[in-house]
Amino acid sequence: MAGLATSWPASSPVPSLGAIAPSSPTTAALQRRADLHRSAAHVRPPSPRADTATTTPRAGTRRGSGTRLGLGWDAPQGHFTEGSISSENALAIAFDLVSGSDLSPSDLRYLAGAKPVEENKKALAKSLADRIVAADQHIQNDMYGSRYEFNILSEYGYTDIALKAVTQTGLPGYVHRITQGATSLWEQWTDRLSVNHHYRSSVAT
Repeated sequence: MAGLATSWPASSPVPSLGAIAPSSPTTAALQRRADLHRSAAHVRPPSPRADTATTTPRAGTRRGSGTRLGLGWDAPQGHFTEGSISSENALAIAFDLVSGSDLSPSDLRYLAGAKPVEENKKALAKSLADRIVAADQHIQNDMYGSRYEFNILSEYGYTDIALKAVTQTGLPGYVHRITQGATSLWEQWTDRLSVNHHYRSSVAT
């Protein structure tokens, strides 16, 4: 695993993200995995194929794509406004991808003229809460963001809104699932084609 997501041969270009929007939850998940592999490379003995001194800047380049270059990022508002909004906002916090003007200019999350990182994080969390309230207290996240959203809401002072979303009747919602006989976490809200999915398990915490 020495070369997995930690280093690229000097003669090979770093693979392009192509048409994938840098702000997509999939890209955020990929970034998280790259960070984990990079961390592992730092604690393992050096190998000829894993030069961590040269891989850190390249991994950082991908980190910067999460919000600094993300499509749909609204700098004045401090959160995403397009795409899978709730998941993008949740993953930005969970995976430490939030941009800000108070970072070192050498940090690829640095964004001149933007709000500080903590202000942006608060704006992201508020956006999560506001979207739930606007949807009559119904859950608004998808499979990527649901793993983190409730914990983020609680951490930023929106525990009451998180609880309302968890206990709201109708679709989408956990109560509706229970009324349909669910004893596990289904993949979809409306049927039981696949009935055991950990990505919504944060509701238990």
